[in-house]
Amino acid sequence: MDDTTRPGQTGFRFIGKPLPRKEDERLVTGHGRFTDDFALDGQAYAAMVRSPYPHARIVKIETKRASAMPGVLGVFTGADCLADGLKPIPHDPVPKTRYDMKLHAPGGGTVFVGPHRLLPMDRARHVGEAVAMVVAESKAQALDAAEAIDVQYEELPFVLHSEAAMQPGAPALWDELPNNILVETMFGDADATERAFANAAHVVSSNFFIGRVTGVPLEPRSALGHFDSATGRYTLYAGSGGAVRQKNELINILGISADALRVLSHDVGGNFGTRNRVFVEFGLVLWASKKLGRPVKFTATRAEAFLSDYQGRDLVTRVELALDAKGKFLAMRATNISNVGAHCVSLSPLSKGSGLITGSYAIPAATLRSIAVFTNTTPTNAYRSSGRPEVTFAIERLVDEAASKLGVDRIALRRKNLIRPEAMPYRNAVGMLYDSGRYEANMNRAMEIAEWNGFAARRRDAKRRGKLLGLGLANYVESSIGAPREQTRIKVRTDDRIDVVIGTQPSGQGHETSFAQVVSDLLHVPVESVRIILGDTDVVRVGGGSHSGRSMRHAATVFSMAAADLIAKGKTIAAIVMGTAPENVSFDDGRFGSRETNQTFDFFELAREAARVPLPDELKDGLAVVTDNEMHDPVFPNGTAICEVEVDPDTGDLVITRYACIDDVGRCINPLIVHGQTHGAIAQGVGQAMWEQMYLDSDSGQPLTGSFMDYGMPRADTLPSFKTEIAEVLSPTNPLGIKAGGEGGTTAAPAVVVSAILDALGDLGVRDVPMPATPYAVWTAIRKAKERYGPG
Repeated sequence: MDDTTRPGQTGFRFIGKPLPRKEDERLVTGHGRFTDDFALDGQAYAAMVRSPYPHARIVKIETKRASAMPGVLGVFTGADCLADGLKPIPHDPVPKTRYDMKLHAPGGGTVFVGPHRLLPMDRARHVGEAVAMVVAESKAQALDAAEAIDVQYEELPFVLHSEAAMQPGAPALWDELPNNILVETMFGDADATERAFANAAHVVSSNFFIGRVTGVPLEPRSALGHFDSATGRYTLYAGSGGAVRQKNELINILGISADALRVLSHDVGGNFGTRNRVFVEFGLVLWASKKLGRPVKFTATRAEAFLSDYQGRDLVTRVELALDAKGKFLAMRATNISNVGAHCVSLSPLSKGSGLITGSYAIPAATLRSIAVFTNTTPTNAYRSSGRPEVTFAIERLVDEAASKLGVDRIALRRKNLIRPEAMPYRNAVGMLYDSGRYEANMNRAMEIAEWNGFAARRRDAKRRGKLLGLGLANYVESSIGAPREQTRIKVRTDDRIDVVIGTQPSGQGHETSFAQVVSDLLHVPVESVRIILGDTDVVRVGGGSHSGRSMRHAATVFSMAAADLIAKGKTIAAIVMGTAPENVSFDDGRFGSRETNQTFDFFELAREAARVPLPDELKDGLAVVTDNEMHDPVFPNGTAICEVEVDPDTGDLVITRYACIDDVGRCINPLIVHGQTHGAIAQGVGQAMWEQMYLDSDSGQPLTGSFMDYGMPRADTLPSFKTEIAEVLSPTNPLGIKAGGEGGTTAAPAVVVSAILDALGDLGVRDVPMPATPYAVWTAIRKAKERYGPG
């Protein structure tokens, strides 16, 4: 950890300290409360019937045989959902905070999202889409009955790739949108961009495809629904990215009031964006519970998760960079085409990426055409660092290609064009206002810890062993915005405990520890006295959940505001206890006192005193506050990653031998947790670069990577020990200067890994390797280069 970039740390006892996570003991000893751990008396089990076709008309669903099977309680179809008035999931996919890139339909207007019904009546639009549900006494009986349902389909033409879906005559997924294009928006200054390209000494262009992956959270999705006929209330147990959002969407689906549904989202075994939006099964188990008078549980198998979890990435990007004779960047043009799948669940990846096409570089002019397209594939959603790894991959690859074309050093070219610290806050060419950062300092420090200057010797050593060693570098800047509203309720109890209610939703990030550190420092109370309460909508009534790196920034901001409110209220109560005026009460080093008396109280002592004295009605709740905040300002974490890859030229086998990165997260609350987040984020980004791919057969539309036998994953033995450091350039947008620390590791990883591979293979004439860069892909690229250029 680089303490030299950590201003303003004085006065904190716990912020910035690597405290061990308090939740870990519960989780590693089997006392976690994950969705499938919950069971209710008399619960039944649901199984889904899923489409085997990427596109097919549902002609008839024969349920009679399945309904008569042992243990079957009910068989439900889209017709039943429609008859009961169930509405489509209101995903509300267009980002709407004040500073989001504003996407619209072609020609302007409202985006058609493709209604996402719990069970469709008309057509199945992707392999794995649920078309019917069975509920039975046991899971085995439900699965047996699901196999007995006879769905008659009429197969229809299908389209899998976004560019193919845009072509004239391509199969249309929705009658309302014959050309499949739901978004087309232009950004930037077209005239300035054209002038810059006309006057450029050099133009570099390239097309990239950043393929489709899936989140593969450790815990498969699960939902347990219960309707209590005595109270008329529904309860849903379901891990998610935010219980409040899920509740709001589900009450819309069911057509019920807010007080008729309680959502419980306790421990969540991984998210990465996959769980940010409601799944159809969540609404189905609630609905079925009321119809059957029994609790109903659904837990996806891993195979179902591969088919029907919301997936990530899948972007085509065409980019051009204009440079002057001295290598200064003049302008950029880009077209980004996002594959949203069969239903539009989230446009966050397209919007977030659109704002960051110019990356860390001072590019005066740019134009961008942002497009979203329907295809017969599983819907895509935000996936870790939503949209930013894709555009980072494009700009960093383009800079490397520009250096090669101009015959200049790739680091020197970057130095010439990186945004300078004194330019901050810096508005990029498509309108995003970067808050702060020291981009060149990040690059310099990353090169130091990666031992950049020793690479030549390591490359010679590899060559003696018959291997090719490559060195890659990628700079990145990403954005964190997220849902703007957050609320906290803080109560000081008489038993030396502080309850803090907050609307974020951890899925492994350590909120119970790091949030307690913030509250502890703000209120000057022991960190072990702070209890963080999350994930129960009967308690957590407002909150934006956890996505887009928002959690710590929004939580710490509203905690700071609440702490001021609580201290002010404490002074008023202390004045009553001490018999003086509130303006005579001070709060110093965690104690309330007054010069008029020798009495002093910490928060807990004051809470006990307050319980013993009469208080006016406005103070009857004691030392408790409710504080709301709405914050739209984005922050821009940034950094540099460096990777070394060793390639066997005979087999294409490759090994990452070194990986180092610097990440500017703003103020770091708990470096132990942030380093852990960085390590996991790197693994996910490297996974896409080297192993992960949701591969669909072009002839049948069938996923061919539907299990861990086929879908490659990073493992401990395929990754080196990482060298990571945290830079803390504080953001001016929030009280503690926080940016975000959970996604930076992913953002640069695909670009830096592929850069290293291409550096290793450069002398062989290899100019591109598709992701995932498997040994076969690398071997094929080497063979093609040898055929083109000779054995060299």
